[in-house]
Amino acid sequence: MEKKYWRSLEELNSTPEFEEVLHREFPLAASEYPEGVSRRRWMQIMGASVALAGATGCRWEDEKIAPSVTRPEGLIPGEPRKFATFMELGGQAESLLVTCYDGRPIKVEGNPDSPQSRGASSVFAQSETLSLYDPDRAVGVVEYQGKSRYGRDWGAFLDYAETVLGQARKSDGAKLRVLADVSSSAARKALQEKFAELYPQSKWYDYTPCSRDNVYEGARLAFGEVVRPQFDLTKANIIVCLDEDLLSEHPASLKNTRDWASRRDPAAGPMNRLYVVESRYTTTGISADHRLPTRSVDLGAFLSKLEAQVQTGLSGKKAEAASDDYADKVLAAMAEDLVANQGSSVIAIGASQPAELQARVHKLNEQLGNVGEAVKYTKEPLARELTSVEALRTLTDEMQSGAVDTLIILGGNPAYNAPGDIDFVTALSKVPNAVHLGEYEDETSLLCKWHLPKTHPFEQWGDSRSYDGTLCIAQPLIQPLHDGKSEVELLAILCGDRHPVALDLIKEAVKGSLDSMAVNASWRRGVHDGLLKGSSLEAVSPKVKDLPAAKAEEASAEELELVFYASPQLYDGRFANSGWLQETPDSVTKITWDNAAILAPKTAADLGVEADSVVKLILDGKSIELPVYVLPGQAPNSVAVALGYGRTAAGLVGGDVARDVKPVGEN
Repeated sequence: MEKKYWRSLEELNSTPEFEEVLHREFPLAASEYPEGVSRRRWMQIMGASVALAGATGCRWEDEKIAPSVTRPEGLIPGEPRKFATFMELGGQAESLLVTCYDGRPIKVEGNPDSPQSRGASSVFAQSETLSLYDPDRAVGVVEYQGKSRYGRDWGAFLDYAETVLGQARKSDGAKLRVLADVSSSAARKALQEKFAELYPQSKWYDYTPCSRDNVYEGARLAFGEVVRPQFDLTKANIIVCLDEDLLSEHPASLKNTRDWASRRDPAAGPMNRLYVVESRYTTTGISADHRLPTRSVDLGAFLSKLEAQVQTGLSGKKAEAASDDYADKVLAAMAEDLVANQGSSVIAIGASQPAELQARVHKLNEQLGNVGEAVKYTKEPLARELTSVEALRTLTDEMQSGAVDTLIILGGNPAYNAPGDIDFVTALSKVPNAVHLGEYEDETSLLCKWHLPKTHPFEQWGDSRSYDGTLCIAQPLIQPLHDGKSEVELLAILCGDRHPVALDLIKEAVKGSLDSMAVNASWRRGVHDGLLKGSSLEAVSPKVKDLPAAKAEEASAEELELVFYASPQLYDGRFANSGWLQETPDSVTKITWDNAAILAPKTAADLGVEADSVVKLILDGKSIELPVYVLPGQAPNSVAVALGYGRTAAGLVGGDVARDVKPVGEN
């Protein structure tokens, strides 16, 4: 008997609405096709007609092409060349290999020499060539005076900066603040220290909406120091993910995916087994051998049960399922597998889970003998004294109280992505001298006095580190298209160098990692390869301290939870103006160009809503309205909402209310 597969719950239930959509495919325009002409044939005819109509209106500009007097070394016109570089996201570098055609980047691939990507690349990296040529990118220096906007040049800003910083220097920068997106750049860190020397009373804050602060605090609680867990899934027979998407959202997802997949061929040897306990469907959840939908707030209770079952197994007794319930059976099987595979298993927990649970997972990995085998630790370069939210809240309070006269914002878009309980926008309006460096004139730029164009990752020299700590080097693949400057260049300017040379700044910052016996040769090799081989973070061997007793707190089973997560297409909203990413379907829901409140079927039924119903989500006095997407496999009483939508100053693709372009989705 032939199997019949259904594409949605509406098709399964054969609702009248779905039958109508299926009949017409495009419900508003399908009936307009001429009788007897298929939609495909109609599109072929109309496509050819439009193309021919457009061709008749083409007028090529008279352009004279002259050969180069001195051809650049190695350049053959019309022959593609490849250059190594990187892009940084969340403070982690992704090493890339970019194909350039006559000096223009056109295609991105992963760097095959990178121990993290090994030739693979993320969807965000693939979109970088599109963002490079985005016509909505900021063009030139802009000064805002009230509601008026004036185009300036860098000379005008430098004169302004000298005046403002000269005043700040009189008080050692007591009312001077810097707010920066997170970065692992050694050059930026060196300039940050120099800035602090020039303005000893100033303060520097790092903020990102998609932080891993819970991971850092969990390590601090477990070991007394912040370390970074490194997983080797090639050595793991059993993998347990607790609200952790190792194969997509994790900073080392490209490496994790290859390592996990290397153990999925039964002909190549013993296969691994993947258990996933999560509230919403992730790429890792889709790939799981056993998946248990569980509210994020209930992960603490689940971990307590797992710890008890593991301890029973380690004592020599067999762990038994508490009942015939599916969840209890999965829990017992999970514990039994972990005990049977001591030293060759991994337990990973997501960054959204609190520090206490992070620490308990570290302890469990240690008890199972996984540390030093499938789980190792290195130093953590991104840890800060304040978490991202604490840093932004502290800065906001200072601005509200009038303690800030000058604010330099390096990248990011805090006016859009600040948490709902932090009124950053109102506080920013009280700062007389606010400067924003960004690739777009976004929501934050419109509230500042100055907007400065930031270089694209393909237009600048830079340095950063990948998740394993490998030092990556970026080289400019094209001259800045819009007179932009990098964060490093702007910081050098603010430190008194009116004409900084980015190449020299980067080379000086990474000199300590180069071969001391052949610095220039080592540098050239690093630029060519896009990274310095063997430069990964220093391995450490921390021991788990005595942890406080686990808190027995359980939320009501009927209580709704709201889970925010970084959009797989837009991240924190910075990619909202990419039509290609907006068009990329979600791997599970297939949603494009919109956001949704994802509910389990039972939750939707209990609330009396159905697919495409519009619901209002209210949390701490803040509310948004979103359409409902009913997804089997979503944890009951858990509502998942992606970040990154609802941009009001992203551009003509993502939304720009000033130009009457409606935002894509809500946030």
